[in-house]
Amino acid sequence: MALINREIYNNLTNRLSPYHEILKSGSAIVAFSGGRDSSILLDYYIHLYQIGFCKPPIIYHLDHQIRDNLKQELEIKNFLESITKIHPNIRIFCYSKKIPRIAKKIKKSLEETGRLIRYRDLNRIANKHRGYIATGHHNKDYMESVLIHWIRGGGKKSLDTMPIWDGRNFRPLMKIQDSEWKSIDESIHNKLSNLKIWEDESNSDTTYLRNRIRSHVIQFLENEDFNFNKFFCNFHEDYQSKKKENSNNLQFLKIPKQTLDSLTSILDWKILLDLHLRLLHCHPAKKSSIEQTFLYIQEQKNCQLQTNEFILSSVNSGDLYIIPTRSKVLESPRYQIIDGELIVNWNGIQKRIETKSPYSENFSISGVNPGEKIFLDGMNKEIAEIYRALGIPKQVRPFLPILRNQGIPIQFLFDLFENSRKNQPKIV
Repeated sequence: MALINREIYNNLTNRLSPYHEILKSGSAIVAFSGGRDSSILLDYYIHLYQIGFCKPPIIYHLDHQIRDNLKQELEIKNFLESITKIHPNIRIFCYSKKIPRIAKKIKKSLEETGRLIRYRDLNRIANKHRGYIATGHHNKDYMESVLIHWIRGGGKKSLDTMPIWDGRNFRPLMKIQDSEWKSIDESIHNKLSNLKIWEDESNSDTTYLRNRIRSHVIQFLENEDFNFNKFFCNFHEDYQSKKKENSNNLQFLKIPKQTLDSLTSILDWKILLDLHLRLLHCHPAKKSSIEQTFLYIQEQKNCQLQTNEFILSSVNSGDLYIIPTRSKVLESPRYQIIDGELIVNWNGIQKRIETKSPYSENFSISGVNPGEKIFLDGMNKEIAEIYRALGIPKQVRPFLPILRNQGIPIQFLFDLFENSRKNQPKIV
């Protein structure tokens, strides 16, 4: 399998420098259809493997059985087997599913059904082999997807679709420049490469919306020298800058109870916990901490564990909070009053409160005092009990800001802890 152009691949690897940790972290589960884009993706990963930059990729191929293409499928399988003869460490998973029958059963289109089946298989393989999914999507695919979203009534969030890395799926070809695609296509057209290409007949079927967009709109934009790469970059930040921004503001993480309930082994719990700790820039948990907390989760007991670096806390066997000991949620709130406006700072967030009172100096912000109560629903209720019912971590409760009038608690500022907390008590 010859490389199209080493220079293009080397330039691509340089542009992917913010993602090198991902490339090296585990095996890529390469979604291979046999078409141009997935063939280039596979070729690129074999190149990376040959130069010792990444682990051997795992190849996934699905025969949709949409039309009579036994000859083509046999050619693809023979081709993939030839790769394993050269690179024995590369594994292959070839599946065959009757997509038309499944589509009829679940009442979805052939395209949507095929996508659902592919990603179900890909996720299963990625979980088993601790890898990530790699697809051959590129900037024109992004443009097509944005247009499809808009045609169906999507808004500005449509522009955020198909990032290079979304935590599970990796799309390295997004970093190939428009001019390089022209060079690649010319190479394939002139047969200067031994790259194998099997084009799907459905790609020219105009009954599909994406194909109509590709043949009419994308072709028009190409004729007008539209810069697809620049358009994509305008709406997507690099992973490294985004990671840096998030690390500055990330004060805790929460693992939902539903996720905890789905854990079946202590190994799964270790992988999940270590991932969250890494995002919080903490070291991996010790064996004793993993075993102790996994027991709490399995027995659905409240979890309270504190180390020198982090706190694990769950209340009412609910969501589990992971809080670094350096987190700003473990600091007292600060506030000042300027021109009748309270300015509160806590958890790395600033909130402004218009008091609408000539006696604004009577207002203050502080955490809860032991045994303190607040007037709610016609009666005094203990604040500690309210916090417990809402699942607020025990370690955070003393610091969570409370608005006071002449020292009396009148309102919780829950939005400084979690912006979208549900079932907040109504303050009177």
